[in-house]
Amino acid sequence: MFHHVVSFRRSLVLILCTILFLETQADSDICKICTCYSLTTSVNCANRNLQSIPQPIPTNVEYLRLGNNNIATIKEGAFTGLSNLKELYLSYNKISRIEKEMFQGLHNLEKLVLGTNNIATIKEGAFTGLSNLNYLVLGANNIATIKEGAFTGLSNLNYLYLSYNKISRIEKEMFQGLHNLEKL
Repeated sequence: MFHHVVSFRRSLVLILCTILFLETQADSDICKICTCYSLTTSVNCANRNLQSIPQPIPTNVEYLRLGNNNIATIKEGAFTGLSNLKELYLSYNKISRIEKEMFQGLHNLEKLVLGTNNIATIKEGAFTGLSNLNYLVLGANNIATIKEGAFTGLSNLNYLYLSYNKISRIEKEMFQGLHNLEKL
């Protein structure tokens, strides 16, 4: 009986080591370009002169910094599988538009920083599915138009930063549903 327990424990340790090794191998690609911290729950890709979001991003990432790069567009599905992501920094890039459902699947995202880009329009449904988002920075862009329904579903949003844009008109329904908004 004792032999079976020892054998089981050895097998369990071997399986766990294999899983950790495979996860490290999968994460190593992004960690060659970016700096990975604490078993890749935090990835810093800032100031890397990136033109696109590096892939694959480990699914256990909670904090992702992509600021100060040359990212102009975000491809569909760039954030697929990142349901653990809590904070996403995309400031100081060249992003020109936010497409509908661009951040789909980021159910746990709490903080999204898109300041100092070239965003001109925020389309309806741009932030669909970000029900836990409480901090959104869109300042220092070229935003002139915010479509009705752009902020739909952001019921937990506390902080919305829109300063230093070209907004000349605010529609009556623009902020509908933002019941927890404290700072604008």
